[in-house]
Amino acid sequence: MNYNTFVKLRGVGCVALIAAPLAFFVFRPKANNAPAPAAPPPVAVSTSPGAEAPPPPASEGGAGQSVEGGLSDVDREVLKMQKEPLDKGTPDAKGPKWRVKSGSVVIELRCDQDKGYTTWNRAKVDANNNKQFDETWAFKKDGTVERKVAPGDDQNYTQTFVLDGDKWVAK
Repeated sequence: MNYNTFVKLRGVGCVALIAAPLAFFVFRPKANNAPAPAAPPPVAVSTSPGAEAPPPPASEGGAGQSVEGGLSDVDREVLKMQKEPLDKGTPDAKGPKWRVKSGSVVIELRCDQDKGYTTWNRAKVDANNNKQFDETWAFKKDGTVERKVAPGDDQNYTQTFVLDGDKWVAK
């Protein structure tokens, strides 16, 4: 090997040593810098006394969400999170988005600021963390809360409920 070839190889090696760390910092995934919110409690079925327990959804892993009737622990957590300030979320094109995972439950809230909302107005719940949302919630401007459920855990929302006090009523 002659001297000119050696100098060229050494130059390529030096450039690679400088470029590799820079590429790592530029192209690595961005971490969510928002502080971790309180984790939602595990999913549990909660029904009214004397009422017949609703059948569990036909999802893999038996999500254990209450379908109709009283509020479950996850339902209470979603209602609590909906009242939290928007700065807990991360910016998005249409408004902030806030995603919380606890165990096998994933809760995702959104605020559609482009539609005039100033609070969290949509939520999705994945009770078994299979990337298929089991429920979608809508917090309407008139104060009503609507919940659509996909009993087959396939994002095909065939059941609709409206919150009446502390229980779900079929729509």
